[in-house]
Amino acid sequence: MTVIGFSSIFLAALGAFLWMALDPRRVSALYAFVADHVVPNRIRPKLDAFFYRFMEGLHFLRSGRDILMVFITSVFIWLTETVKYWFVMHAFSFSVSSSASC
Repeated sequence: MTVIGFSSIFLAALGAFLWMALDPRRVSALYAFVADHVVPNRIRPKLDAFFYRFMEGLHFLRSGRDILMVFITSVFIWLTETVKYWFVMHAFSFSVSSSASC
């Protein structure tokens, strides 16, 4: 149940990030509206700078090629990490299931 909950949170965050990358004007307008009404003036410049840097960082999500490369790299890293734990598990004679090593 925990895995389903966290997977749902992850997918919601991924969807939000994709929306932010694909529709930056609307996201910026929403941010400006919320910041104007909620954020104190003394921290507004720092928060604005953070928001615009964050939006710049999401720019790579506009490219399908870049998304594919991030996905492939991520899968490779997770698989090598799993193999590492599998070797450690067998080196010390742990008796847990394969999914536990993941």
